[in-house]
This record gives sequence, structure tokens and C-alpha cells, in this order.
Amino acid sequence: MNYGITFSLARELFKPIHDWDADQFRMALYSMPLDQSITAYTATGELVGGEYQPGGAFVDLSVTQVDGTVTVEVSDASFILPAGAAALLIYNQSKAGRSVFVAPLDDVDEAGSLNISFTVPLITISV
Repeated sequence: MNYGITFSLARELFKPIHDWDADQFRMALYSMPLDQSITAYTATGELVGGEYQPGGAFVDLSVTQVDGTVTVEVSDASFILPAGAAALLIYNQSKAGRSVFVAPLDDVDEAGSLNISFTVPLITISV
């Protein structure tokens, strides 16, 4: 399973859809693999139980740009990773659950922590 920005976000970067400063973003956990073709949050395959609540936890996204590279860092979400977690989805709750980022959960460290940051690739336009 690949991780990275979702294909739908890549198409939406030039449209005024996501307000990175004002919108509310969430991170949901799934018991099944997800890939970059997911377009929006879905409850299908989402984990249930324990401290985890449906819809996931609110997260803050911090967007920085250095020398043409845009990096998005995700704040810590505060819940214990439930057994059976296979993937995570970061989505924009303010915009009908539009997907932003997907990742497998096979890189979780022994403490159950997952540090997330991703780079938005530069898009070259030729005229």
C-alpha cells in the first residue's frame, strides 16, 4: 500500500476548495488497506471500539514552504491505536469529508506513535 496525498487532492490543489487555515481536518483509522484513489471519508471499514470514536480525531495541519517545496505536518492525534488498525485517512471535515492523505499503519513505533508529514509535489506547467 502506498502512502501520500490522495489523487483527488492533487486535482484540487489549483481550485479554491481547501482552506488550510480555517477548515477542520480529521484523521480516521481503518481496519482495511486504503490507497490514494479514495476521494472522501467513509465509515466502511473504519475501526470501532476502545478510545477511538467514529470519524476519528481532529488534527491541525501546518503548511510550510521552503525553496519551492511545500510540506504539511500533522499534529498529534490523541488516542491509543486500536488493535487491527491497518490504515489512516486524513480528510477535510469542512468540505464534505474530501480526502487529503492516506497511509498504512505498518510504521507505528513501539510506543504507538506515528509522526506524519508529507510533501506536496511541485507541479510544472508548460505553455
